[in-house]
Amino acid sequence: KNGRPDWSFDQVQQDKVEVHGHFGPVKVDGYLDFYNDDPIYGNGLTGGVKMNIEGLFGVDAVAQFGRTLPTKGDFRYWYVQAQGDLGAAGLPFAGPLVLRRFGGGAYSKLKRVEVGNGKFDYVPDASIEMGFKAKLGIGLASPDVFEMDGELEIAFNQDKGADNIGIHVDAWLIGHEKANSLAQGSGDINYDFQHKQLSSTLTMQAGYSVPHLISISATVNETHFLIDGNTGDWFLSLGVPQNRIGLSISALDAATINFGSYFMMGNYTPTIVGPLPPAPYGFDQRPGLLQELGYHDKGTTENVFNAPPGSPLLAFGAGYSTNADFGIGPFHLRYGGAIGFDLALSQSEDKCNGNTPGINGWYAQGQIYAYIHFA
Repeated sequence: KNGRPDWSFDQVQQDKVEVHGHFGPVKVDGYLDFYNDDPIYGNGLTGGVKMNIEGLFGVDAVAQFGRTLPTKGDFRYWYVQAQGDLGAAGLPFAGPLVLRRFGGGAYSKLKRVEVGNGKFDYVPDASIEMGFKAKLGIGLASPDVFEMDGELEIAFNQDKGADNIGIHVDAWLIGHEKANSLAQGSGDINYDFQHKQLSSTLTMQAGYSVPHLISISATVNETHFLIDGNTGDWFLSLGVPQNRIGLSISALDAATINFGSYFMMGNYTPTIVGPLPPAPYGFDQRPGLLQELGYHDKGTTENVFNAPPGSPLLAFGAGYSTNADFGIGPFHLRYGGAIGFDLALSQSEDKCNGNTPGINGWYAQGQIYAYIHFA
């Protein structure tokens, strides 16, 4: 007022609260996250607490409570889950197997959705009345050799009927935790009763490295099996062009070799497939090279093959690339290269000069490519 700042108290708003404590053999960690006017979750909070008695037992619990914005339905939702860890010894289960983890959870007005690469999240959905989860974790009696977690989940709609049922499995070798293991994988199977859709995914990774000497990693991503009971559509993939089954080897921090492949078949192509044929594998090591060569993406599957909806499709491809930089003093040898192919077969009834092209209506299109570069 009168040309001066007019200060006044509005409010104190907390975003996050954490607690950490270590009391003898007991360790406790907890947190609370608050969110306001989130476009998906609206207003609410999420929190968790983890307590561990060293070498004996551990508990991990998470919860979320919130309400969506008026523009998103203005309804309440909640989620709670807890898991117990029985320690390295576990409880005898069957033969060499022991029970190491168990848990469960429940939720309301939330729906499990895939966010990519075998990972899932929960988002508000008013059509889900209630959902339940049960989880078991087993492993070999010798700790950190082989571990596997299995989870069963079922959700019910507002009419008290089953909405969907799902099974999720995590497994890993040589490691106390999945993230730090020698090899790990996860699989999901889900059936949507309302839309009569079955979907399954599988991902696997393995890797080993000796610093500054050699590093080897292998990945299996985008492995899908999809069936739509309403339309009759189906699709199977072992990798897709943009996210292939891959092997990578690096040596002496100087040379890298990559290999990628994919295989797909079905009578429709989900959006995860992308354009067919895809851009040549490994050419991204030299930005601008495809433009220099006058290469243009061929567009989408539909306008490449002109196959009518429901027509069978078979597509596969493989590629190899290498890149290296060796140097002694002021002298360097740099080289890179790639070679590969992509092939797709579709069945079409389109006529060419009155005749059906291809072999019994099966028509193939593809590409083969290679480049090498020295400097």
